[in-house]
Amino acid sequence: MLNQWRTEGRAARLVIGAAVVVFLALIAIVGPFFRSFDEAKYLGIGYSMLAGDGPRTVFGSIFLPHSPLWPTILAAPDVWFHIDPFAWGQLLNAISGAGILLLVGWLGWRFRPAVGALAVAGYLAIPYLQDLTRTARLDVPAAALVLAYLVVGIEAVRRDSVRWALVAGGIFAAAFLVKEIVLPVAPVPFLVGLLIGRPLATLARVAAATLLVAVAGTAWWFIQFAGYTHEVYRLGAPDRWLVPLYIGAAVAVVAGLAAPWLARQPAALRLSARIEDRLPAGRHRLRVGVVWGLALLWFLAFVVFFARNPELKGVGLVSPSQYGLYLRTWLPTLVLKVLAAVLALGVGLGFVARWRMAGRPAEWFDSLVLSLLCSAPLVMLVVAVGEPPRNYLAQVGLLVVLSSIGWLQALGWYLARRRSRVFVLVPVALGAVVVGFGARVTGSIPTVAGAAAGAAIGLLAGAWWAGIEIGGRRLPGSAGPGDDEVSPHPVTAATSRTWSAPLASIVLATFVVAAVSLTGHALATRESGSGAVRAAAVSRASSWIEGHVPAGSRIGFGSFLGYETAVDLAGHYSMVQIHQSLAVVDPAGPLGLAQFGAPPVDDWIAIDVSRREREFYAFRASTFGDAVVNTKIAYYVYLSGPNTSVPALLGALTPEHGFQLVDQASFSTVSPAGVHSTTELHVFAVDPARVDLTDSSLFATPPALDRLVGLLVDDPATLPATAAGLAARATTWPDAAAATPILDRLRTVSVR
Repeated sequence: MLNQWRTEGRAARLVIGAAVVVFLALIAIVGPFFRSFDEAKYLGIGYSMLAGDGPRTVFGSIFLPHSPLWPTILAAPDVWFHIDPFAWGQLLNAISGAGILLLVGWLGWRFRPAVGALAVAGYLAIPYLQDLTRTARLDVPAAALVLAYLVVGIEAVRRDSVRWALVAGGIFAAAFLVKEIVLPVAPVPFLVGLLIGRPLATLARVAAATLLVAVAGTAWWFIQFAGYTHEVYRLGAPDRWLVPLYIGAAVAVVAGLAAPWLARQPAALRLSARIEDRLPAGRHRLRVGVVWGLALLWFLAFVVFFARNPELKGVGLVSPSQYGLYLRTWLPTLVLKVLAAVLALGVGLGFVARWRMAGRPAEWFDSLVLSLLCSAPLVMLVVAVGEPPRNYLAQVGLLVVLSSIGWLQALGWYLARRRSRVFVLVPVALGAVVVGFGARVTGSIPTVAGAAAGAAIGLLAGAWWAGIEIGGRRLPGSAGPGDDEVSPHPVTAATSRTWSAPLASIVLATFVVAAVSLTGHALATRESGSGAVRAAAVSRASSWIEGHVPAGSRIGFGSFLGYETAVDLAGHYSMVQIHQSLAVVDPAGPLGLAQFGAPPVDDWIAIDVSRREREFYAFRASTFGDAVVNTKIAYYVYLSGPNTSVPALLGALTPEHGFQLVDQASFSTVSPAGVHSTTELHVFAVDPARVDLTDSSLFATPPALDRLVGLLVDDPATLPATAAGLAARATTWPDAAAATPILDRLRTVSVR
């Protein structure tokens, strides 16, 4: 038995270590992506913090959605030691990405070593993690800290250790200050403690120690935020609530730390004895029910809390059409669709296998599910508002672990029956699909040849497995080296020898496929699809401004590449950002659009699609014109590209409206996947006396107009006046002819 675990443990360590090496080596080989707007924005905030001006962007606005901890960490090496801040941030991201893999491996290892190795190999195959790690964003460090909090917090509970709890509290504080995605999983370690039967008194002490450091570590940000807004951060409550909240936290900490002493007092012992006498015989079931009840209440509380998020624009957390759009946006290729399907199928297999688990394997499986249940509202919110998956990297890691459990359990069921001729054919089909699919993706050999080679390999593997002597019919247990028990399932020595070779070969094969796949992806995307053109556009904009605009002049920027350009010019020019707002579909409002929660408006001048189905990036004549005049900008720099911009605004920026084009450039590239990416630079000299866009048409990109018209046509509440008004004002930019067939569909509504 122990030989089997040592063999499996060695193979698992080999895979986990090799995966981390491959992950970091590829980052070193391919290098970072061109900086994103988040990185440039955070760097500007960090400079402001270190200069004593508070959390201000390069455009002078106060930034309060997240604490300034990560921006300060990013900027400090440059301010103190003149170290490239982007390189420093990318180094921290690389360490965090490797940490995520190791933490996922630890979570899987607690079930059994092979699960840890398989989970790490599985996460390695998801290219999104490495893509994010090649940046200086805060998302990868935040996800690593979330997983670290779960790991250290659960260990603190298992060990009844105040020291570990203090560390867990510090990790929670750091995670919260980087990005608040750790908050939904805050109670998970203590729910796990209840699940595994830890005494309430010691559990309260561990929770109190964690709370003490977490509250102390985050207090400065709550106080600073209250000073700017007079509200409690994220709660929106008046800042006078801070005092009773901190008093309540102090009482909870004191009571929790004193709980073991209180539990030993005679009165507490008598009360405990009475409660024990009155508890039903099925105490374990009662405890499990309490745990899941508390987790469900936590889930519902966050659902209610997130449902009030203003970014939802009244649509709600659950919208099937929005979920469909989200999947189409973030799973655009066949490879990603297959990876998602494999992950989902493995999770399903894991839940099927859960019915046959008992003891520690069942408890550990349930602890992972608890983590996902508590954090599910966060994922729902991210999907509902159309934010990228980078906000739930930690949850993806938990799903990979559950999926690995499911696939390994299915493998055990298969191997126990592999003498059947039907099951010998499974490796043949699997080999044909995997190698054929890989051949299609890489284009190295014809797909048919790859499928044939994979089938041949699968046939040899199936014959080999079928010839191995079977000593048992069930996958061994879940405990690993160092656990109190090795396996809840008795197996023979023959079974131990039998399982070492198949498990090692499957896990190693999975790692090889994942490493090859990630290597191909990394080498093919040494730069992001639009990175080269974005870098060229930023360089051109910066150099033109420095060469033609006197220092100290006030310059306005749009949203796309605004931060990336402005951070290079900080200190030499006065800069502001004048960007788009958000509009939602309104079938009864003028032009079919409205600002959520605001009176109807009819002066929209430009729209583009956003990540949400019923939401658009939009400019209004009044707000845009007023901002241009009131900020007294001499030049307006507008860069447009594939996202977070409204290129159709250029249709309204004409000399008769006060905008004289003084520089223009276009930068195009084609990604290895054949995707064309174009970024355009337009610099306008602004004449404030002539800025008036009230007579402008509504300019839209063809996809935006097509989506808006489709939503209005399909909505029976759309008024004929709304359709007629939009048909009269709307046009497409830059090709006005593209609007004709789209608006023809709308005119059928205007005459009904």
